[in-house]
Amino acid sequence: MASHGFSCASQYKPHATVSSDTELFLVPGLPHPVYITMSQMPVRFFGNLGLHEFFEKFMEAERDMYGVVSNTFCEIEPEYVKHYEKLVGKKVWPVGLVSLFNTKALDIAERGNRASIDKDQSQLLEIGLGLESSKASFTWVIRDSYGDGFLLEDFEERVRYRAFVIKGWAPQVLILNHSAVGGFMTHCGWNSVLESVTAGVPLITWPLFAEQFYNENFVLNRLGIRSGIGVKTGLAWGEEENIGVLVDRDHVEEVVTRLMGESEAVQGMRNRVSKLSKLAMAAISKGGSSYVNMVLLIEDLLNLRRDRLSKSE
Repeated sequence: MASHGFSCASQYKPHATVSSDTELFLVPGLPHPVYITMSQMPVRFFGNLGLHEFFEKFMEAERDMYGVVSNTFCEIEPEYVKHYEKLVGKKVWPVGLVSLFNTKALDIAERGNRASIDKDQSQLLEIGLGLESSKASFTWVIRDSYGDGFLLEDFEERVRYRAFVIKGWAPQVLILNHSAVGGFMTHCGWNSVLESVTAGVPLITWPLFAEQFYNENFVLNRLGIRSGIGVKTGLAWGEEENIGVLVDRDHVEEVVTRLMGESEAVQGMRNRVSKLSKLAMAAISKGGSSYVNMVLLIEDLLNLRRDRLSKSE
């Protein structure tokens, strides 16, 4: 069994033909045209971790796997589910969003996240001042270590009637599902994308590394439910500690103001994500695609176990 597969770029290596880190190239072998740059690929993030041998072993094990359990649901990317199943030649069970199968209030409250981009205080300052200037109400999650630093005391006082600053961990799913939430600034981890879609909340995308630029591309070009912050270059492991300012306060203000507005484009995003939310909830309901795939997965594993036991007798 495999919980995920390797990037299509690792198989076709289209980046090998480009002349610079910022040159766009077409990722081949996908149902739709996808263009990225070398600086946005996961290899930039993992390149200095010395994991080459680990990935080689993982790819070898992947070739011998029985099937793939995927944390997605068929309705959000039907062409890609079919394409992937055909490509790997194995069974694929899209069973997402996995966390939604357990809807107890305590479990929802425990599913959360920590901030990443604010490891650099100069960028933290720009985010804070941009949010303040936007005049929007917001919940802002920052790291514990900055709880008593720089502008926070004055800042919290200035925005006290329209903002809530959380220091450390935050119950992300619980917040996203609150009726007052109209947008979510995210680094585009796949779990966060799915949780936002399920909650019916459009995104402001701020990818940093790993597969996040791929996810941003999908959210923009296939789902049409995001407004990008404008970051074009990914980070290597550890660079997030000393990134400086990637996005200034004026741009933060502009993007937040746009997403929280009432333009035709924003209304289109809200309508599309609302439809996706209904499809996501239907997928995990009894008889839905993810529910059925979970049942089929269990049945396949039980049958596989019975076959192995019968052969050993």
